[in-house]
Amino acid sequence: MITTDTVGRELEQAWAAFLVPHVESVRLATDCEDKRGVDLVVDGPGWVQQLQVKASVKGLRKHIGQTVGKQQYIPAVVGAPDGADPDDVKDALDLDGVFLASSVASDWEAAQMRDWVARLKARANP
Repeated sequence: MITTDTVGRELEQAWAAFLVPHVESVRLATDCEDKRGVDLVVDGPGWVQQLQVKASVKGLRKHIGQTVGKQQYIPAVVGAPDGADPDDVKDALDLDGVFLASSVASDWEAAQMRDWVARLKARANP
């Protein structure tokens, strides 16, 4: 039976495999880290150190609502990394704190979501 946990774990593994050639190391989060909202732990110069992996924009919205309330936003990738350019992913995470795969959001939707994330982060960290 395919569950949301199964899909989530597959996406986490796909993102880990995508990142491996571009960072020093990447691993799936431990149970303790996962409880704090971390899915992947990344070690590489210039890369964010923690990532949340979401399958949909709806999941991203929920993640943002939960982490901003704690004043701790964890950068997120949404959708599968298929066809993504590593530099675009890194730049989006650095600049906006979120990368949305083209399979889950149009350019307009992605721009709207990045703006929303920026406003929520600014409100949480004045």
